[in-house]
Amino acid sequence: MWNHLIVKDLPDTIIYKIYSELLEFKIKNAHNYSAVIVSEDNALDFVLSKQHTLFNDIPIVFLGINDVKKAVAQNLNPLVTGIVEEVSIQETLNLILKLFPNSKKIYTISDGTKSGKIDLQHFKRIILQQSNSEYIDISLNNYSLNEIGNVLQKIESNSPVLLISALKDKEGESMDFYCSLNLIKKNLNAPLFHLFQHGMGERNYWRQVSVSL
Repeated sequence: MWNHLIVKDLPDTIIYKIYSELLEFKIKNAHNYSAVIVSEDNALDFVLSKQHTLFNDIPIVFLGINDVKKAVAQNLNPLVTGIVEEVSIQETLNLILKLFPNSKKIYTISDGTKSGKIDLQHFKRIILQQSNSEYIDISLNNYSLNEIGNVLQKIESNSPVLLISALKDKEGESMDFYCSLNLIKKNLNAPLFHLFQHGMGERNYWRQVSVSL
């Protein structure tokens, strides 16, 4: 039987505890699971921490993992396997530099989610090797969702902006991707790049998102 939980925000200790108790109840009282599939880094951290207790002897398959080092380390874990998320950071930066060879500034928009921080560090390593442009990160770690619009409005219209992640602000408030994209597009008067296909070419950025537990 197929069941799924969305555990993107597991660093919150309260949510972590609730998910643990709910899964423990399901596994012990409702279902016999033949495998566990996890998406994103926080979910992998969660199941690995519970592998020998809650998920004992249940195979674990992961996907969408940004922490390549942790993913590769699972080669030594006989009950865990999966694939990493290959983000087109190098290719996207190459395109930015090709389209804006004389740009003096390159901006990124990031947040404090685990995957966002990993992708930002990857981008930093690459840009420091390839470009003399000033690199400026606008992090939602430093701004609320209400404040970020004013910051984006001040970006020069000829400076490229790379959206890495903008899902949670400094106050812990979250929004889904399309609401985040709508906020950025509403306030940004500069070319915007993204590391993924989703969101590109969208005319209507508002999407209703359903979450199942």
